[in-house]
Amino acid sequence: MVELLGCYSNWAYWTKRVSSLLRATDQRPPGTIRNRVAIRKLSDEEIAELVNAYRGGATVRELGARFGVHRTTVSSHLLRKGVKVRGHSMTDSEVDQAAALYGNGLSVERIGQRLGFNGGTVWLALRNRGVQMRPASGG
Repeated sequence: MVELLGCYSNWAYWTKRVSSLLRATDQRPPGTIRNRVAIRKLSDEEIAELVNAYRGGATVRELGARFGVHRTTVSSHLLRKGVKVRGHSMTDSEVDQAAALYGNGLSVERIGQRLGFNGGTVWLALRNRGVQMRPASGG
């Protein structure tokens, strides 16, 4: 047993060994970034269009896909332009509807898909309403 533990207790050796194996399989030069994402800078005209579309009812996610930027970038542009970003919480009637659907056996994920919310948002709203939640595997 002591011999076995001794073989694996030299972490510095194994760290170097694993690093060298990883370098041997990596075709990129050392120090390069693996998953570089192209950053898209929106023009002033595009930002104005983005703001108008958001005020017209488009969601942050829709605008992100439309303009080829991340949703947080859309939110940042909106905030810089003084636009109040819509909240992501559910209305009382949406929570009522979610509670009824949950009572009929639907999972929070399915309810979220149906109502346009994340499953976690639905779960939190139902829990805050006092709905007895099923175990995660039962939904």
